[in-house]
Amino acid sequence: MRKPFPAATLSATSFIAFFASAPLTAQPNSADPKCMEGVYTLEEFKRDGEVFRPPQASGRWVVLNGTVVWIFNDRTQASKQANYACFGHYAISGTAYSYQYDDCEVFTQSLFFVTLLTVCLAIPAAAQQPSEQQVRPAIERLLETWDTAANRKDAAAVAALYTEDAMRVTPRGISYGRAAIEKDLVETFKLTSNIADKVEKIQVIGEVALVTATWSATIQSKDGPIQARGFWGGIYVRDGEAWKTRLAIINRAPPPPQWETKQ
Repeated sequence: MRKPFPAATLSATSFIAFFASAPLTAQPNSADPKCMEGVYTLEEFKRDGEVFRPPQASGRWVVLNGTVVWIFNDRTQASKQANYACFGHYAISGTAYSYQYDDCEVFTQSLFFVTLLTVCLAIPAAAQQPSEQQVRPAIERLLETWDTAANRKDAAAVAALYTEDAMRVTPRGISYGRAAIEKDLVETFKLTSNIADKVEKIQVIGEVALVTATWSATIQSKDGPIQARGFWGGIYVRDGEAWKTRLAIINRAPPPPQWETKQ
């Protein structure tokens, strides 16, 4: 498995690219354009002259197997927090690299409501074969299997649902390969129970399924059990007649704001 490209600073330029509908290009810093592939960690985000860093602004940018994925968590405003998930494609030709987002989802949380906004950016319907309706039942069955095995704390059974060279990105870190994923799941399951996933959207591009979903679980903290939830995005590929996870990016949503009580 190729070593991923080192983490790089992503700034306001990346945020603009997030909303762009036209392809953007860049020049790789190596004679081998494949050096662009890997997982990037957001280190800095600029907006209106201000600089934000994790945990106020955090995210991952993944370039792998012809697919580009951008997950961005915006906590720069306490009263309005948003999570962005974008999927698209990229091309490497010679020393030129270009990418374009085909589909984006925005999860916005405020004091009063949670909205889900799906933005479709110029992807032809004919390019989505097979359809979401055909793939969704298989992905939902896989997630049911995942949740059942996770709730009985069977890390090996869960890891078997990933490809051998899968990557899993969580707030804890990045796991490369099925063996490392299983090891991380063993630790995760020590503190986690009542795990549940719900698929929000599936987009199929060729032999790849792009999935966005929500999760919830009970986590054992030093102050006792707490309810947690979050969002995740995944890339699924065919393995014979089954689908398996090639990439999963999971985030944990911040707790809802607490109302102040006036005496």
